[in-house]
Amino acid sequence: MAASSSIVVSTGPARGLVGGVARHMLLLEDIARQLPVRLDYFEIGRRPEETGAWAQLRRLVADYREFARRLRQARRESSQVVAHVNSSVRPVCVVRDGGFVLIARALKVPVIYQVHGCMLHGPDDGRPWLRRITRWVLARADRVVVLSPAQSVAIGGRAAMNAVAVNNAVFMEPPPERPEGGHTPFRVLYLARFVPEKGVMQCLDAMKLLKERGVPVRLQLCGAGPLEAELPGRIAELGLQDCVELVGRVPADQTRARLASNDLLWLPSQHPEGQPYVLMEALEAGMPAMISRAGEVVGDMIDSAMQYGGPLIEARPTGESFAELTEVLVNDRAHFQALCRAARRTAEATYSMQAVLPRWQQVWNMTKAV
Repeated sequence: MAASSSIVVSTGPARGLVGGVARHMLLLEDIARQLPVRLDYFEIGRRPEETGAWAQLRRLVADYREFARRLRQARRESSQVVAHVNSSVRPVCVVRDGGFVLIARALKVPVIYQVHGCMLHGPDDGRPWLRRITRWVLARADRVVVLSPAQSVAIGGRAAMNAVAVNNAVFMEPPPERPEGGHTPFRVLYLARFVPEKGVMQCLDAMKLLKERGVPVRLQLCGAGPLEAELPGRIAELGLQDCVELVGRVPADQTRARLASNDLLWLPSQHPEGQPYVLMEALEAGMPAMISRAGEVVGDMIDSAMQYGGPLIEARPTGESFAELTEVLVNDRAHFQALCRAARRTAEATYSMQAVLPRWQQVWNMTKAV
């Protein structure tokens, strides 16, 4: 934006929450500090003490009123004000956030609608009603931002097809020290929720196969979730106590150290993902990742990384596939080291602040086409 008085009023989850949108908001705040932009982070959503349908409805009404007040206040302070609505294409989110779009339009404030997660995956996904509502909301935004062109195709409609694709980003730090060619035994990391759709049990299946084949691999399971109570029994049942460590939840400020101390990230996800921050963080830490093609956005990430050496290794979401491809890396340490260098190249070129900041400078400037 051209003037130092530019203000972006951006909706987001409560500070301190764990999740991709919460981390994205921290990124936007840092980007705004490097541009002539003031970001007004407007926290939305129910508070922990607010339970029940009526409490949530009251909170929504209160959020709408406060959003309108902040937009009016911003217009008194600046002639350049933008409403930035962060959302996901899910029924509750689209309906709720459509209200913020309509408020901004009623106040004649340009509005950006940014899509993060998306439940739509093409015309045959069985969600025609969600697609219609989403297209209606997007058509009322002045600018739509998606994580990947694949999201635009999945949603369809003129507004989505004219959307601007902007990657999430991570902060680049100096490369961590890691033994040339990786550790021995080879260290593998799972860093995600302990839920069936993330493939944590498939990781144990892969470890059983690798152990039977005599491949020296150690696995750390980091996360929390409904399967946490079942994991110790499953590890014992498969005889993996000597090669699988159940770490539990890892605080956000310790994530990079955990990535740096391992060699390979596993994510055999079985449901469509958005743009998982853990993949970008692994690349920044010089760490290849083995992942399933879990949705259109992840597919775009895999394909894009190929031009830098292919550090995102595509596998089927099965223990057999992950075991087979991991054994290849363990037996070819030169290739593994090349993937580590490719990981850093991919992060710097695609997901670094330097790569993403110019795009946000363009997106927030509503006076020019992107």
